[in-house]
Amino acid sequence: LGDCDLVIEAVPEDLGTKRELFAALEKVVGEGTVLATNTSSLPVTAMGSALEDPSRLVGLHFFNPVPLMRLVEVIPGARTAERLPGELLEFVRRLGHEPVLAPDTPGFLVNHAGRGLVTEAMQILSEGIAEPVDIDRVARDVLGLKMGPCELLDMTGLDVSHAVMESVWNGFYSEPRFRPSRIGQSRVDAGLFGRKNGEGFYAYVDGAKQEPPEVTRPDVDIRPVWVEDPEAAEELLDLLAEAGVELEDGDEPSENAIVLVTPPYGSVVDQVGVSDLPAERTLGVDPLGGFGSRLTLIVHPAV
Repeated sequence: LGDCDLVIEAVPEDLGTKRELFAALEKVVGEGTVLATNTSSLPVTAMGSALEDPSRLVGLHFFNPVPLMRLVEVIPGARTAERLPGELLEFVRRLGHEPVLAPDTPGFLVNHAGRGLVTEAMQILSEGIAEPVDIDRVARDVLGLKMGPCELLDMTGLDVSHAVMESVWNGFYSEPRFRPSRIGQSRVDAGLFGRKNGEGFYAYVDGAKQEPPEVTRPDVDIRPVWVEDPEAAEELLDLLAEAGVELEDGDEPSENAIVLVTPPYGSVVDQVGVSDLPAERTLGVDPLGGFGSRLTLIVHPAV
């Protein structure tokens, strides 16, 4: 490696392992060689503390799968030479990728923001609210994402992603919003990494994800539906009418009607209490993202 201008490491997400590697690399590379870490969450400054010359170390975080993900985070540490971030921003552009200068904070930019997707998805799974395929379908069809969070975790590998979750959580001194799910480590221990070893939230056959089929509507009689606050749910009313559902328009639902509410915040339980609705036949429809191709039904505990 003595003649290399740039060396990029991509070893497992463990600070001790990376520091040991960089200390060894410094002994064999040339004086002008730039050392870069592909870490997704660990502090660049902490890695640099293992070097005699920490000014040569910088973060260069590519995203998986690299051929498809154009974004690359360039992360200077506290002692990174001032010239390196600019040079690496240009280097990334020459590779055909799109660089962004990120601060040396837990999770940097993308993995910090991503806590609202993958960490929350893991919490949903641990609470038994929905299955992985349902979470992913909502993320794709309602939020408009290319991949759902469980698909993404299978792509990156839960062994890597769970370590990132713990790193971000520890880096923000146990901030509750970033707390990893209790099921994360157990799934890692079970070897449910994802695509890389053929089994994660989905099974993979010859690299192809095996997705369960869509649930079909049961063959039952459709009861009339009464929607609270119809002015705020005109699009939902149109969808129900197109499906041939009988709609009630009185001030109160009949004794046979299914009651639908669309709470913009709070819960269906709260809405039932405030509006004095029949809990045993009241359901919620999440209005987030509008009433498009997929609806999220919120089931009251009394139903």
